[in-house]
Amino acid sequence: MGGLEIPEHLELLLTGKPVLDIYAVGPWCVPDGLVGEVFGRARELAASPEARSVRARLPDDWLPDATAVAPELLALAGFLCGSAAVRGGACAYLDSELIGGFLAEPDSIPRDPLQWDAAGAWWRPPGMWLFAGNAPRETAVALAVRCLEVLEGIVPFEERRSALLELYRQRQASPELAALDLAAPRADLESLWSDSAGPGTLAVLPEPAGPEGYLGWAYEGFTAAHARLASAVPGVPSLLDTVGHLVGQAGLEYVPAGLASATGTDGYLAVQERVAAAGDFDPRAWAARTRGWLARGLAAGQIEACRAWLDMGVRLTGILQGLPGYPARPDSCHLPVGGFQYDVRALARPRRTANPLVTALAPVPGSAKASDASPGRRPADGQTARPAGGGAEVAERGDGEPPAGPDDPLADLAALPGLATVKADIVGLIAAVRAEQARQTAGMTARPAWKNLVPVGGPGAGKSRLAAIVGRIYRDLGVLTSGHLVEVTRADLISEYAQGSSALVRAAVHRAIGGVLLISDAHDSGGASVARDRAATSALLELITEYRGGNLVVILAGPGTRCASSCWTILVWRPGSR
Repeated sequence: MGGLEIPEHLELLLTGKPVLDIYAVGPWCVPDGLVGEVFGRARELAASPEARSVRARLPDDWLPDATAVAPELLALAGFLCGSAAVRGGACAYLDSELIGGFLAEPDSIPRDPLQWDAAGAWWRPPGMWLFAGNAPRETAVALAVRCLEVLEGIVPFEERRSALLELYRQRQASPELAALDLAAPRADLESLWSDSAGPGTLAVLPEPAGPEGYLGWAYEGFTAAHARLASAVPGVPSLLDTVGHLVGQAGLEYVPAGLASATGTDGYLAVQERVAAAGDFDPRAWAARTRGWLARGLAAGQIEACRAWLDMGVRLTGILQGLPGYPARPDSCHLPVGGFQYDVRALARPRRTANPLVTALAPVPGSAKASDASPGRRPADGQTARPAGGGAEVAERGDGEPPAGPDDPLADLAALPGLATVKADIVGLIAAVRAEQARQTAGMTARPAWKNLVPVGGPGAGKSRLAAIVGRIYRDLGVLTSGHLVEVTRADLISEYAQGSSALVRAAVHRAIGGVLLISDAHDSGGASVARDRAATSALLELITEYRGGNLVVILAGPGTRCASSCWTILVWRPGSR
């Protein structure tokens, strides 16, 4: 009775880690520093002479140094997630995080592990923004390939990225196709690339087959998932009824003609009959019923089929809404993705409490059944009763902390060599947080204490490792929601313009919301002008003040770093001290 069993590769969904969960691929924990690393490559490409030669007119919210590379990367990253595909997790908006530093006012990125989104498809090979300027076509194609190289290392993107990269290289390797790409009208490029994509490529990248081809691909997947669930779960509506309901919840009065390419004429007419018979269709009531039988699918061990059904259903919604053009961002969409994600966590990690009846109504001592193995039997004298529900026994350490587990930041802190003074300071920080929380519980009003740190000491003291541990400690204390680490250098926060420096700081902070922002080499201005340095510092202090109550910790690191502001706690960092 330990809760719903889910496949091992989905266990990440039940952690507090920064996860990107593309339903078609599975959840992936975004490594610390990845966003900064990718953005560094993007900024280098954007500053190249080739990128500057593309004179595309960008919207006003892009910084001058963004060039056409920045919006191209945003569109490309969204495309690699899948057109109108479901993505969830605390890092569901990873595509926006990757290029946030190019925006004058970066959006605040939410970190809710239950959030989800599905973006429309406004990008097709061979590219969009790079081909909108007056640069030579050959330069645009070369930059498109380099944009794909910038996005290397993002595991959920990799299969689609590799397939698209191979398509570029195949056309570049063929003199005939390369010449055609340089001479053909821009409007013809998409169909030319679609025609050259073979079955293997389209199996991974179905979008280049066009809206109707992508619709057929999604409909086949939806049909397979629906058949699996109907065979395992009672009360699942018929396929044609469900497709009719999909049309209704998408806000469409009539079935788009393009659906006939997937269902055939008879299937199309059957779906149209069901839409007409539905009358005043209530999408919210339908969503509630659908969530109910999807939950029964979870209980029956069909979580993968449920996820596939929702993913293909959301894609079909976006495709149908966008016909005869590209898939749209699904709106309206009443498929119960959010409710399903909540149900996964509720069933897999139920909150349990001991029922006193387990002890009060224990079998009569001495009876035959009293000795049967049962999680509810009365403990022998001297033993400790375990909570009902078969959960693992929890013993306490002498210091009042829960026992060490695979993710025990206090154990990792203790294992660090030396740093006795720093360890003692962190124990004091933990005590201060608990005292603050106790005052809040008692209804006392008190201004939250600053939790930002400035470690003072030489290089090579393991500040990055300890910063990650601090994030996990604060996560476990409830100060941070995820505890992830984002590490940047001061140079990463300084732009050519004062306004750009402020934007880079805001982008870095937004990536770190819920965790720790470690600014390495904070002592070194790198030759930045006073205005740019002041803009970066002001933006940082403004955001630190905004998040004083929690969900952000900033650590300034560097051998000569000093900070006189009261919003920092100074840690004396002496490697090897005992």
